[in-house]
Amino acid sequence: MLSMHGDVDGTIPYDGGDLFDTGYVLNSEADSQRLYATRNGCSASVTKVETALDAVDDSGSTTTAVKRVYV
Repeated sequence: MLSMHGDVDGTIPYDGGDLFDTGYVLNSEADSQRLYATRNGCSASVTKVETALDAVDDSGSTTTAVKRVYV
């Protein structure tokens, strides 16, 4: 599964939390990935690899991609 989510997303909080003060609580990106992995027969154990990319965002910061591998 490929999931793309930015940690400065103003709509869907990367770390999870209440969606627009509606009482609907979202999982964090990491918890969501773990949930999908276990529901598809993978273990909850994860290998996480972070890679700095050459892309630069609007603030001038370097972009980092995170790859989570579940087996």
